Amino acid sequence: MQQVETDMDRDREPDSLQITGDEKTGQDTDTKEEKAPKTGRRTPKAIIAYTAAIAVLALLIAAFRSNLISIRIGRLYIGRDSGSIGVQSMPKLNQLESALEDFYFDKPDPDTSIESVARAYVDSYGDPYTVYYTPEEFADFMQSSSGVSYGIGVIVGKTDDGALLVSRVISGGPAERAGIEAGDLITEVDGEPVAGEDIQDTVERIKGDEGTDVALTILRNGQTQKIPVTRGQYDIPLVSYRVLDGNIGYLYLAEFDGSAKQQFLDAYRELTQEDAVSSLVIDLRGNPGGLLDVDTDILDELLPDGTIVSVRDKAGHEEVTTGSNPDQIDIPLAVLVNAQTASASELFSAAVQDYKVRVIVGTQTFGKGIAQTIRQFPDGSGIKYTVEKYFTPAGRDIHQVGVMPDIVVETADGGTEDSNPETDTQLAAAIDYLESKS
Repeated sequence: MQQVETDMDRDREPDSLQITGDEKTGQDTDTKEEKAPKTGRRTPKAIIAYTAAIAVLALLIAAFRSNLISIRIGRLYIGRDSGSIGVQSMPKLNQLESALEDFYFDKPDPDTSIESVARAYVDSYGDPYTVYYTPEEFADFMQSSSGVSYGIGVIVGKTDDGALLVSRVISGGPAERAGIEAGDLITEVDGEPVAGEDIQDTVERIKGDEGTDVALTILRNGQTQKIPVTRGQYDIPLVSYRVLDGNIGYLYLAEFDGSAKQQFLDAYRELTQEDAVSSLVIDLRGNPGGLLDVDTDILDELLPDGTIVSVRDKAGHEEVTTGSNPDQIDIPLAVLVNAQTASASELFSAAVQDYKVRVIVGTQTFGKGIAQTIRQFPDGSGIKYTVEKYFTPAGRDIHQVGVMPDIVVETADGGTEDSNPETDTQLAAAIDYLESKS
């Protein structure tokens, strides 16, 4: 996805300027010079200093009248634009700070206060997709978007008695190599009980730097044992696939992040090579979206040559992405969607629908047709913010509208990698359609 850089930090004036010095004489008090005789005429140096002082004073008066500065007890706050939220909020923040400094009985943590102000400022835009991240949150966000994680590779939940239940072990991850199994109950981490602890705090104790060890005490089949696990890198599986009865391929895609492209293409090619399957179901139910370029790269593999997506920014500039891969899917295809199918997965569904060669099955999608970019600041914090709206190959705006399936089928359950055609009404409807096309 195109990274958009704003001019937020370019040519920025200092936020505050402390005015000090010998304002009576205007002289450099560290240097002694022999005074010139009083002749009634100013020296060239004095004329230059006098002119400069008049110019600075004129600029300050003009800025003050234009609300570009505010003065508080000897401090001068300078902003670039009197209409900016930062400039307009400064007097209010100064008033709050003054009142709290004078009367508040405790002393807050400055770092926490600064982070809270930054988060509130971003939240004030009212866009649920524009988000401020602390340095720690930004690092976690970048890691999760990469499709690669560091830790032991398990998915856990809390039981009623306070233990951690391992619901899934990531294939090829450190936990699997150490012998952890789905269904194990983690009761201690490095000898410390997990009962009574918030699940996030326990997970943080299990996670750690690559190459370090964590000792897990687990309960399996009534037997307690300690298993050391060496933390390491592992790929987050975003794709699962299998062949259903009737020679129909089923491919589940969790989201369009990090390694999703390669995982999808590997699964897709294995299912479709040498007529391995006669038709294909792609399940995007519950898929929240992800990276736009991952989405378009996958679509390029499936669609005929032509427009895949167009995006427009605030200024109305448009960028069109077209396919470059001459191949396209040549077997019947059904795409499953529901109300939790959002963003990039909606574009995927709409693009398949626009080319009128495949069918969408399920319920109306979420309705997010805008794209975000990210920016990191020098202290490690960052923001994700909305910069573009995207349009389908046929020019449809799906934001706050969503994609309406060609075949509407209601169901109480969303998609999972283990969807069963016998109980999953949407998957059963897709299979019925594909069998009618065979």
